[in-house]
Amino acid sequence: MEMRTGPRILAVRTDRIGDVVCVTPALAAMRQLYPDAHLAVLVSPYAQDVLAGNPDVDEIILDGPFWATLRRLRSGRFDTAVVFFVTARAAALVRLAGIKRSIGPASKAWSLLLTDMVRQNRSESVKHEADYNLELLRQLGREVPRAGTKIVLTPEEARWAEGYIASHCGITGDQELVIIHPGSGGSAKDWPLENFAALADALAEAAPAARVLFTGSAREQAVLQWLDQRTGSRHKVLREELPLRRFIALVSRAKLLVANSTGPLHVAVALGVRTVSFYPPLRACSSTRWGPYGAGHLALTPPVAPCAECVRACRTPDCMRLITVSSALQAAQAQLAPAA
Repeated sequence: MEMRTGPRILAVRTDRIGDVVCVTPALAAMRQLYPDAHLAVLVSPYAQDVLAGNPDVDEIILDGPFWATLRRLRSGRFDTAVVFFVTARAAALVRLAGIKRSIGPASKAWSLLLTDMVRQNRSESVKHEADYNLELLRQLGREVPRAGTKIVLTPEEARWAEGYIASHCGITGDQELVIIHPGSGGSAKDWPLENFAALADALAEAAPAARVLFTGSAREQAVLQWLDQRTGSRHKVLREELPLRRFIALVSRAKLLVANSTGPLHVAVALGVRTVSFYPPLRACSSTRWGPYGAGHLALTPPVAPCAECVRACRTPDCMRLITVSSALQAAQAQLAPAA
């Protein structure tokens, strides 16, 4: 590992995969601003593989038992911490670790434990989450460079994915892998499962070179079983639980990924894979904040007025059904079309 002689900076983002992906532009910016800094990232064990091999990161620290994590942070002798999502635990850790300067959103009562609170009003969703993260770095007093999200794979991982899609998915030659990931982490309303199945059928008919692979997490085995029974032999359903790095490698070989607002969507974007995604009209879940970061992607939203929250008296409780299979098919075909 390269020895750094500059400041010691800790970045903190201890929630889910997509959230960590959306921090990578800020990590790249910090590396540009402080090329000699030792940059460590505190993440959950679940999401650590998102950062493996990232050249902007010197050290990955796993968020484990509180007192063990606190001892690890104290031994790191960090000068500055940037807490991208403020939980009571994260705020307490950086405060008790004796880090002199801590920067984060002024969004919670425990933000008072930080030295630099930045008022952002993220719940208004007027910016992308990655841009909110970059905005925190302005507290460092420098012009903040902007970059896209990033995940780095090894050549060995890429070769494994090539072999896997040939042997397990039967995709060779000029055939194009389309991954459909219909599940989500439950943070937003989903497009109906039967619509995903219908889209796969329509896509196979409209784009003969496309080969659909359905994927899901370990907690979505019931979804995958239903799809297996519903689609029969027409499409592949990945029932095997892959380690996260191998799943990421598999996504990297896709021509297109179709998903709800979920971590695999952000993984695909960071790998340069085109996407089609579905978002509810809820302001806090909007594609403005949680959609694909950057150009070249299509996010579909029901044609209804934006809502502050879901209520029982809603006039369109099945609003996600207003995104039709035909509109999703049109978007998928546009993404599969050769670049002009």
